[in-house]
Amino acid sequence: TVDYHHQGSYRQPDGSLATASILWPTNSGVTPQVLADSKRVAAVVYSSLEDYGFADVSLYPGDSLAGIARNSFGLQGSASLLIELRGDLGQKSGGYLIRTAYASMTALLQAAADGSLATVDPATADTIPDRGEPIDQHEDE
Repeated sequence: TVDYHHQGSYRQPDGSLATASILWPTNSGVTPQVLADSKRVAAVVYSSLEDYGFADVSLYPGDSLAGIARNSFGLQGSASLLIELRGDLGQKSGGYLIRTAYASMTALLQAAADGSLATVDPATADTIPDRGEPIDQHEDE
C-alpha cells in the first residue's frame, strides 16, 4: 500500500527543497517481515527518485499511532509506505509533482513485477536523511 499526500514545503540542511518525504510503518505491533518489506518499498522509491536527479527525498517524521494508514496497513500484514510530496506549489509546478509521483510508482511496479523488490536491502531505508524545517510558502517567489 502506498499512500500519497502533500506535506507543504521543507528546506533541507543543504538548502535544497524536499521534493518528497517518506515513511514506513512505525507501530511496534508490525511484524519484522512486514517492516522489512515496507523498508524495501521505501528503498526503491528513495533510490529511484534520487537517481532521476530532480528529486530530494527525506524521511517523514511520523508517529506510531495504529490508526494512521501506513501503520494500520502494516498491522494488517501489508507492506506500506507514506509518500508526502511537496506542496505549496503553483499550478505550473503540478506537472513536477505528477512526474515525481509517476517516477516512484513506475519504479515500484517494475521492481515488484521483475522480482527485484524482494532482493532490495531494507537497511537502505535507514540511510534516508531526516526532513528539514518548514518554509514560508512565499519565500521562494
